Amino acid sequence: MSKIMHQTNSLILVIFVLQIFLSSLGAYLGSKWIVNNMKNPYLNYIPHNKWDSEWLYIFIRLTGTWVLIFTNFVPISLLVTLELVKFW
Repeated sequence: MSKIMHQTNSLILVIFVLQIFLSSLGAYLGSKWIVNNMKNPYLNYIPHNKWDSEWLYIFIRLTGTWVLIFTNFVPISLLVTLELVKFW
């Protein structure tokens, strides 16, 4: 493997760890806010089952949402470009 590929792989790992950290932080703050404000009538939050009001369920759901939002952090086009250059 080339030096550029090693550097790219290590930077993508750093970006992935940053993405997981930011997703967890956003999910923690969001789930804490939802649980604290669940009873406010103006939010019209209606839990459909008993899990919809559990903190852990809300945290896991919001973590998945934040991961999807932050998927643009990983430069997939950079990897494709490196592979095409290596191919040519």
